[in-house]
Amino acid sequence: MKITIDLPRQDVTALDRLEILSKRETTVFRLIGKGMKKSDLAARLGLSGNTVETHRQNIRKKLRLKSGAAVVRLAVVASLCKKA
Repeated sequence: MKITIDLPRQDVTALDRLEILSKRETTVFRLIGKGMKKSDLAARLGLSGNTVETHRQNIRKKLRLKSGAAVVRLAVVASLCKKA
């Protein structure tokens, strides 16, 4: 089955930049895409909530996304496309 998703141009460009994320940022990004909340991420990875939030902010900056919601949207799309 083929699914077509229309993405904002910024998201398409950001998907091409996923390889610039660090290993930990990639892990956080993948778990965000699976729907995990910050507190769940922190517990699973043995980090503080503040550290998880720092990773989310770094992901947003590196992928040139405008908001935290854009990070979540892109992480979900990437997980559906198996890009992350």
